[in-house]
Amino acid sequence: MKGLFREHITKRYKRSKDWRKVRKVIIIRDNKECKACGRKWGLQVHHILPLHLFPHLELVHSNLITLCGKCHFLIGHLGSWKSWNREVIEMAQMLYEKIKNRP
Repeated sequence: MKGLFREHITKRYKRSKDWRKVRKVIIIRDNKECKACGRKWGLQVHHILPLHLFPHLELVHSNLITLCGKCHFLIGHLGSWKSWNREVIEMAQMLYEKIKNRP
């Protein structure tokens, strides 16, 4: 089973020809900052429901969130690229507020 999971996770998916355009739109929608920590560099667009399981949601705006690389790994994938987090939006908002209001 482990090998089957790994094969499924590492399978390369060809991105839609519209991915770059949608990625840019999402980063602009999210004010060109990480929605979890507010960083404005190293931005990535994260699929909330993972691309390898839900390829039909690749370009759906409500399934995408802008995160920096660090937050992408820690919040989007809970510290393991094999994991995914359905509550990424809520966790990102909570962390953003905590950072914004820290003493």
